[in-house]
Amino acid sequence: MVVRLDGKGQNFNNLNLEGINLEQPNLSEASNSLERTNLSSVSFVGTILNKANLQGVNLEKANLKQAKLNGTNLTKACLTGAIIEDWNIDKTTILSNVKCEFIFLKEHPDPNSGIQKRLPHPPNIFKSGDFEKIFIGERNIVQLLIRHEQNRQALTAAFEHLIRNNPDITPDDFREFRRIDDNVLVTIRVPQSTFEGVVEQEFEQVYQQVKQESPPNSRLGEFDNQPLFEFIIKLINTIGENMMSEKREINFHGNDSKYIENNGTYVERDYINMSQDLTKAASQIQDLIEQLQKRGKMVDVAQTQVAENIATQAKNDSTMKEKLTKWGQSLGDATVSDVVKGVVKLAIRSAGIPLP
Repeated sequence: MVVRLDGKGQNFNNLNLEGINLEQPNLSEASNSLERTNLSSVSFVGTILNKANLQGVNLEKANLKQAKLNGTNLTKACLTGAIIEDWNIDKTTILSNVKCEFIFLKEHPDPNSGIQKRLPHPPNIFKSGDFEKIFIGERNIVQLLIRHEQNRQALTAAFEHLIRNNPDITPDDFREFRRIDDNVLVTIRVPQSTFEGVVEQEFEQVYQQVKQESPPNSRLGEFDNQPLFEFIIKLINTIGENMMSEKREINFHGNDSKYIENNGTYVERDYINMSQDLTKAASQIQDLIEQLQKRGKMVDVAQTQVAENIATQAKNDSTMKEKLTKWGQSLGDATVSDVVKGVVKLAIRSAGIPLP
């Protein structure tokens, strides 16, 4: 690799290559990609490449999962199709004039959908300068590139899910809304303990689900006619205002179980009794989801809301946490709907309980 400047398809996982110089000496005179240092499809999983000189290197389809690239010079490097899951870059990483049409945020496809998470979403590709603007190297942030042609009803559901499903992320954590041509780059600050990839993945899953369920040409009233930039800002502000005005509580202790809407009235009682087994509680979970849907909640938001409240109760009561753990252990044998199973799994994950 160093002598011949060719490591195509080879495995250099977990090596310490700090400071390595792989720049093609005659890069400034190179007329095509064949004269670049060829590291296409190379595997650098967990490799230390801090302060390396990778100027002009062909890293097309390279696997950079968990690679360390602090202070690395990637000027004019080709990264199209590269995998960057959990890579480590910072403000000293140089990304000037990187050539990249798209990258993969995950090494493997999602086990449920079979889709490998790509940015931007296909068939879109990065325009010149997009890559540097998005991956400039700030830590503890999530950046979402929102395209002007995306379904606004699905975007509304995805942003609402993102905020409600991550209690430590509030509308105040939306640090920047940047116009990139007709698109908008949304920068969100997340806590140190939050895995950025999970937030991005869940956002995309909710978006795709609601997009598929949305009727063709569905509209959102005043939101639909707004330019994308104004639409997103208005949407985040509206979600924040709604959260401030809401008062929701679910108490799961036996016959006193209740759900309180923001107007303070009891919707029903005995929704969920966690002292019973999951098969018996399933109908109560399903009923609560349906009640929330009747009050205007989208199905994914309703499911998330029920799961969050179950998780909150489990976090605050060790007995309820044990019950939730037992529910999780019975998922494989329980004759309950996929919706109920999904709510229980989400509640278990939100409560910090390892999935069985």
